[in-house]
Amino acid sequence: MHNPSIRLDEVLNYVVIFFTDYLIYHYWGLNALIFTLISGLSSIGPHPAAIHIIAEHYEFIEGQETYDYIGWWNIPNLMLGYHIEHHDFPTCPWWNLKKIREIAPEYYEYLPYHTSYWKVLKQFLSDINFNLYYRTIRTPEKK
Repeated sequence: MHNPSIRLDEVLNYVVIFFTDYLIYHYWGLNALIFTLISGLSSIGPHPAAIHIIAEHYEFIEGQETYDYIGWWNIPNLMLGYHIEHHDFPTCPWWNLKKIREIAPEYYEYLPYHTSYWKVLKQFLSDINFNLYYRTIRTPEKK
């Protein structure tokens, strides 16, 4: 399930990213490229709240695709810690995600969730068996 080999779609993704960066630099200059890079780093890079990507989408329990985070970081993260609810109701506004869990606890309370981004980060950095490939990869069903 956690195959570290490079796939064609990953290579194409990098080609598209670098080409887009080149176009930004070419047409809008270095400041626009720096702005783009800083924006990316502050949303999913070494920003303290960016650990939510790992907490929500990495497999801590095999077969569990996504997790909730219940804690104070939900306030600056616009309740995105209610991530299973977000996937169940993707058009629900962020301010109502917590209400979904409250209205239907029988669907959400038994599911595993995180209470600390710091514990998630510690496990990610210190557990030799936990790495960037601990994501659920869906493959299309053959008919």
